Amino acid sequence: MIKAAMGGGGKGIRMVSCREEVADKYDLVRGEIPTGGIMIMRCVTRARHFEVQILADKYNNVVALSTRDCSLQRRQQKMVEEGPVVHTSHERVLEMQDCAARLCAEVGYVSAGTVEFLYDIETDEYYFLEVNTRLQVEHPVTELLSGVNLPSAMIQVALGKSLNEIPDVAAFLADPERYRFKDRHVMACRITAEAADDGFRPTSGIVERVKLYEDQISYEELNEDVFLYYFSIAADGKNKAAITQYSDSQFGHIFVVGSDRRDAVRRMVEVLRNVEVVGEIKCSVDYIREVMRTSEFENDTYHTNWLLSPTEG
Repeated sequence: MIKAAMGGGGKGIRMVSCREEVADKYDLVRGEIPTGGIMIMRCVTRARHFEVQILADKYNNVVALSTRDCSLQRRQQKMVEEGPVVHTSHERVLEMQDCAARLCAEVGYVSAGTVEFLYDIETDEYYFLEVNTRLQVEHPVTELLSGVNLPSAMIQVALGKSLNEIPDVAAFLADPERYRFKDRHVMACRITAEAADDGFRPTSGIVERVKLYEDQISYEELNEDVFLYYFSIAADGKNKAAITQYSDSQFGHIFVVGSDRRDAVRRMVEVLRNVEVVGEIKCSVDYIREVMRTSEFENDTYHTNWLLSPTEG
């Protein structure tokens, strides 16, 4: 892989399959990300994308709050995030968490951040990808697992508080296993204005209506603790809700909590069934719902390149 150090969101990264492609792929990466270094990395074709959410204070205290699995991707961009990681052993997960915490402590990192790993399905080995030095949009997955309000914790860290002085972080640290909500799994779906049947081509246009019919969701115990979402669409020059060609394709995010992964998948499928998007844009909702109903997704046997496979679905 040729990857720009300053890249992200699927930009500044290309796979190279032979020596003859190196120069052209390098030029493509540099064209997308003009500044910063460029790295050459091993390509793992059957991989999972795992993340460790960390929080560090100014006194070199670092805690790994939980893990996320962000392996369902298109164009090297996430479609679904979930947590905790259940694809590999608990011992492997603890190793990754320890590595992430030690790395951040060694460099004196302060605030919230995400340490990302590439996990090789075939060898059970994992490799360091990068540290995202910001709060990612999928951070509610970790909040729903750990009970830690991450934006609030970041502010308190910036004000000079230690981790033990932040009440919800202290409650997390007081658990000897450091995993407050053991009997739950969180599933998150990004809602994007993309044409899934046309290579996930971004679309733009007027949005007439976006609605989630909560009253029609059939599963029981629907409340804020197991279900949250947002939609965000700006107005165009004519004061109409629209997604423009300059907008990020993501305009919504849905988070669901289940008693385990299978229950979380079932709940998310039901929620997505009740999302309505009307307008000139194409939307990913129906596609994600159908993907979640496949045996590969239900059984957690997919990998980051799975959606590129001609046998998908």
